[in-house]
Order: sequence, then C-alpha cells, then structure tokens
Amino acid sequence: MTRSSTAVAAPLLALLLLGAFGCGESRPPTMLAEYNVLVVTPDPLWSAVSGVLDDSLGVRPFGLPAEDPLRLTQRDPEAVTTSDLQRYRQVLVVGGTDVSFVADALEGSPAAADLPALSTTRDVWVEGQEVTVLALPAGADEAGMRASLGEVGRILHAGLTTWTLDRMYAGGTHPEIDSATVAAGFGLDVPGIYDWRWASDSVLVAASRPNDMDPLLRTVLVTWRPLDETESTPESLLDWREAVAATAYEGEQTTRRDPIEVSEVTTTGSPTLQVRGFWSAIVDAELRGGPTLMRVVDCPEQGRRYLLDSWIYAPNRGKYRYLIQLESILDSFRCAP
Repeated sequence: MTRSSTAVAAPLLALLLLGAFGCGESRPPTMLAEYNVLVVTPDPLWSAVSGVLDDSLGVRPFGLPAEDPLRLTQRDPEAVTTSDLQRYRQVLVVGGTDVSFVADALEGSPAAADLPALSTTRDVWVEGQEVTVLALPAGADEAGMRASLGEVGRILHAGLTTWTLDRMYAGGTHPEIDSATVAAGFGLDVPGIYDWRWASDSVLVAASRPNDMDPLLRTVLVTWRPLDETESTPESLLDWREAVAATAYEGEQTTRRDPIEVSEVTTTGSPTLQVRGFWSAIVDAELRGGPTLMRVVDCPEQGRRYLLDSWIYAPNRGKYRYLIQLESILDSFRCAP
C-alpha cells in the first residue's frame, strides 16, 4: 500500500531549487499548456514507468476513440534544468531510494517510512505548480509500481481538470449571461469568452467563438417546460432535444439515438438524468458531428423541468478536455439564480 502525504519535506525544496539544477538560469516567459507533464526519472527506469503511466493516464470518452489527454516529457535527474522545471504546471518525480535525488527529496516526509511513498507539494519552481514525488523501493519492478502509478494517474488527471477550468474561467463568467439567467429564474456559470443569444423566449444558447483558423465549437443550451408537460426519461429527453435543436442550432442537427449512455448525476441536490450521445448535421454541404452531453433537471419550486444540452465540434483532435469544460458548465446549473 502506498503511503501518501500532502507535503514534501524542506530538503526537497533546498535540493531542487539550489543544488541539483544549477543557478542563474532565466525564468521562461510562459508555461506550457496544462496538458503537459514533466517526468523526472532516471533514464533506465523510464521505459517501465512510461508503460504503466500510459495505462493509467489514457482515457476513452463514451463512444470516442481512446486518447492520451496528458503529454509526458521525461528528463533524467542529472540532465533536467531549472528552465525545464519552470515551464510545467505538473512535475512528477519517480525513482528508487537508491537514487540520491529521490532519497533527498523524500527525507523527513511523513510518507518516507514506508515504501512506496507518494508525496505532493505546490509552488516549488513557479506559483500554482504541483509537484508529485513517488519514491520506490530499491529494485522495484513494473508490477510493483503499478498500483502506486495508478494513484499518480488520478493526481495528474485531477490537476489537468483544475487547470483546464482555471483557464476557461480566467476572465470570469459572462456578465450579460449572468444577468439574463437571473432574470429568467435560474443560474448558470458560462465563461466570459462565450457568445450568447435567446433562440426563443425560453431557449438560451451560449457558444464559444470559432474562427477561420480553428473550427472548434463548444455550445451549451438551456430551455424549460412546465414540470408535468414531459417525462423525465431518456427517450423524452432525446425527443425534446431533437425538437429544440431543429431551430436553435445551425444545420438542423439530428440527435442520434444509438449509441447513448444513460446515468444519474447529483449536482442540484437531487438525482438528475444524464444522457451522453452524438449529434450530426449538414453545414455548408459538409457533414459534421460530435459528442453531446444532456441532462434533465427538475425545479419543483418553479414548476419547471429544464433541458440542459451541450455539444462539441472538434474535428481531428481529442475531445476529453472540452468535455470537462462542458460538464463543468452543466454542473453549475442552479434552480435559483
């Protein structure tokens, strides 16, 4: 069982900041995108580490090809530079305690008494950075490190989610949408970078701004009906979306009925029906499509049943990070403003 700690001992900071990586290197002007992770591990260990990490970091969003949302770059402890370390929001240090770098890093940590030991700390080389140290028993093999690196995978995915949402909301929520949703009787946190419009008196559409260089499009829609006018079932949800999409979206979208994934989530204090699926449309004589995330939320105090719809158009790229963004926006829905 891996012992964990939320702080790495002071000797790690002294070692990494002063001794191990040299002095006088200039701070890089910008950090790399949030999906980049620096892995500091000895070269001979990297092949085993990378094989296990690949298994724990890969994701397969429903109905989509598997993808690797995190991009790993490896450096040997003897070769990594301060400039390298300052460019990454997430740094992972892996090695046996027979490597002096790892032993010094873990000295004094509460987790150090029992190996493998996993510790994390923040703000080491740059503000907002998270550093994870995994110390392995001397001679650890791939099987021995699999469980520990599985936990590391969860930490790195959580970091990706945090920084993805921080970036999306860097400019705050959209003040006009905030006012519009309050006036309509509900709450929704939409990033300030989105455009928005009322497609009808009870259909609000918010979407990211595409451009000629990048066709990426993320869209969120909120509409409602009287609580007793429609059922809260997957079939009724898909029918409702189909009817709204015909006029609210470009290209008369079709809501595909297969495959779909049905589940329940709890974000408003009560179970909420959620359906993942796919849309398609002909736009400018071109067939387009992508994933959808839909929910039906009941607000008995208002006598309303809400449809929350979201979808992505992101050709020739991974969808995982954009699904994180849309799921976060839907999670922010509130019956009361």
